[in-house]
Amino acid sequence: MKNNNPKISVIIPVFNSEKYLDKAIESILFQNFEDFEIVCVDDGSTDNSLKVCYQKAENDNCIKVIHQDNKGVSIARNKGIEAAIGNYIVFLDADDYYAENALETMYNDITREDADAAFYNHFYDYDGKIINRIPRLKTGKYVFEDVSDYILDDGTFTGILFGSACGVIYKAETIKKNNIQFNEKLSFNEDGIFNIEFLSKSKNFIYNAEQNLYGYRQYKSFKQIDLDKFLKRINTTDEYIENIVSLLNNQEVQLKRRKLTIVFQLSLVLCQSMKYSFLKKNLKDLWNDFNLEYYKNFLNFSKINSYKKILALLICTKQIIVFIYLIKYAYPLFMKIIRR
Repeated sequence: MKNNNPKISVIIPVFNSEKYLDKAIESILFQNFEDFEIVCVDDGSTDNSLKVCYQKAENDNCIKVIHQDNKGVSIARNKGIEAAIGNYIVFLDADDYYAENALETMYNDITREDADAAFYNHFYDYDGKIINRIPRLKTGKYVFEDVSDYILDDGTFTGILFGSACGVIYKAETIKKNNIQFNEKLSFNEDGIFNIEFLSKSKNFIYNAEQNLYGYRQYKSFKQIDLDKFLKRINTTDEYIENIVSLLNNQEVQLKRRKLTIVFQLSLVLCQSMKYSFLKKNLKDLWNDFNLEYYKNFLNFSKINSYKKILALLICTKQIIVFIYLIKYAYPLFMKIIRR
C-alpha cells in the first residue's frame, strides 16, 4: 500500500542498467523494514531500464517513476530529492544493492542518535565473491570539525573520506533546509563534494565501521579512455574545491595528498586502457611533480597496505616500467583478494 508519509525515500538514478536494475529494486522491496518509498529517476536510458521501472511500479505502488532526457546522475539525484517525501533519504545506484536489513539498521541508528546522517562501510561484489572494504574511520559519533583535517584526503590513496552518497542515510530536512544539492556541473567526485557540503551544515553524524550495508558490483573495466576529457573533468572538480577548501582544516596537506591520490588512481586507469608506447609518455608527464620527499611527507603509512606503498614509491621515484608491469600483470591476479 502506498504510504503518503514514508519514513525513508530511496532514490535510484537509472541509466542503461536493465541487467542489474531488478536486483537493485528488489534489494529494497525485500527489506524487513517496510516504511519507505522508492523514487526511480530514469536519465534518458536507451535500453529497457525505463520499462523495468514501470513494470516494478505497476506491481508495487510504493515505487514512483520519473523520466528525464539524459542530463547526468547529479541532475537525476536532485530531481529525486525534490520528489522525495520521506523523513530520511537514501541513495542507491541502479547496478548496486543493499544488504538485508540495511534500512532497518540505518533508520534505527540515525533516529536513536538523533543524527543528521549515518554512514556505513560497504563491500565489493566480484561476481559473487564478497570483499569488505577496510574502514577509514572508527565507529562513533562525530561533528564536522572532527574530520575536517582529512575529509578531503587522508593520505590513503582512497580520495575523499566519504566519497559516496550510497550506503548513507541523510535527514531530508537538513538537505532541503540548507538547499544542499549535487553539483550539476561536476562529473567527478560529485558524491564526495555533496557529503563535504552536507556535513559542514550538519550538527553531527555517525559512522558504523562494523556494518557493511552497501554492495558495489565490480564488473566495469576501462578499455579505452579519453585522457584529455578525463583531466578536464578532474580540473573542473578541483576548481570547485578551491571554493570550498576554506571549510577545511589542514588545507595545504589535504590538497597535496589529493594531487597524489588523483595521479595514482588515474595511473591505474591508464594502465588498463592504453598501449605501452602511449602509456609510458603519459605516466611520465603525470608524475613530473612528485619526488621522494613528497612520498615521505604526504602518505598515511599506518593506514595503507604494502601494495599501495610500493606503487606510491614507484610513482615518486619515476619507476615507470616496474609500475606498468605490476599493474598490467600482477594486479589482475591479486585484485580480488587485496582489501581496499
